[in-house]
Amino acid sequence: MFFREIQLPKFNVYNAIQYRKTLEKQVEEKADLTESEKEQIQNQLKQFTQLEMQITKNNQKVEVPLQFESNSVLQKKNQQNSLFELKGTINHFGQYNGGHYTAFSKDIQNNQWYEYDDQEVRQVQNINQTIKNNSSNVYVAVYEGIQVQYF
Repeated sequence: MFFREIQLPKFNVYNAIQYRKTLEKQVEEKADLTESEKEQIQNQLKQFTQLEMQITKNNQKVEVPLQFESNSVLQKKNQQNSLFELKGTINHFGQYNGGHYTAFSKDIQNNQWYEYDDQEVRQVQNINQTIKNNSSNVYVAVYEGIQVQYF
């Protein structure tokens, strides 16, 4: 989401009403845009635990599925189950006070997975195994809803 600075009009009741109508119109237009976009779920995993005065990283492996079907908690009213597909992860290696970040992302044009590590980008051959091997380092997992046609 992007923000920009705006100059507020000189305050009086008429300007306030006009400004509010303009804002309401902008919000409605933005809502229409948002509704047409694909649904996204962004999971931020709790990687750090604080015990007394010490913060440690939880290195437990977690399951990061490439696809999952949403349950009723995630569904909108009158909508069939949605299928969500993993689009990328942000990974953290190291401890609370220092570490290194990498990312895995699926290219929407060629459906290939890539690993981003500072200035190096590598194609990932087996994303299932790669995610499984790195699951204890996943910090954020991003899923996108995909259309499913039932026959």
